[in-house]
Amino acid sequence: MHTEFHPFHSRRNILLVIIFALAAISLACTVQNSLFRYFLGHRDEDESFMNQFEMTVVPDDLVTGDNSESVLEGDQSFGSADGATTDDQAELPALPEPATQDCSESGICVAAYPVDIRGTANPPEVIAFANAAEYPSPAEISITYTENAGPWYEWLVLKEPGDWIQASSPAGYSALGIQYWGDQTNGWASLILDGVEVWRGDVTAYGTDGVNYFVYVELTGEISGPHTLRTEVLGQNGVGGGYNVPVFYFAYRK
Repeated sequence: MHTEFHPFHSRRNILLVIIFALAAISLACTVQNSLFRYFLGHRDEDESFMNQFEMTVVPDDLVTGDNSESVLEGDQSFGSADGATTDDQAELPALPEPATQDCSESGICVAAYPVDIRGTANPPEVIAFANAAEYPSPAEISITYTENAGPWYEWLVLKEPGDWIQASSPAGYSALGIQYWGDQTNGWASLILDGVEVWRGDVTAYGTDGVNYFVYVELTGEISGPHTLRTEVLGQNGVGGGYNVPVFYFAYRK
């Protein structure tokens, strides 16, 4: 049987094959682009969600300085040794008048400010965080404390009566101080300079944002020599019914 060859039919078949091949390639590219955009979009959404989570997670127990969370429970660090820039300082509030101030015959004045001193336009030049094991102090500052003290990021929480933390500094500073910062479960502390008590008070009785409590106690006057500043738990309940003493940092002015 003889089959007649038709060149037109052959060319048409080839053309159809090419058309189907191009269509398949086009469809594959479209699907690939769609999948790429889909996964890219979800990746961006995931990253956006994680970024949002990282920015909004806050400690449950530790003082944060805002009106929503307390400072002694949680898992985020809020302290920083970085100083504010000139522009930042220009926008910070002025240092308020001290809640209490006492100048003794020895020439030393002790003032209690109801703030985190770093959040004012007059922050100290040198800061040494209480948890020196994890946040090393400047070379000239030495911090020691009792074994019972509980580290919490930059903080150390003095838990039992008699627990203490102290910072020793060389000569050359015109002021030295200590920042207490914690929640309503905190109580009374004693502040001792070179073996002599210079202040005592309820660390929850000064500054508060309604949840967090803070007081910065600063010593000025005739203190140019080397000193050891020490604070101890007195075991006396504060207004919230607890006696823990959370220490955030020691600070110095040149």
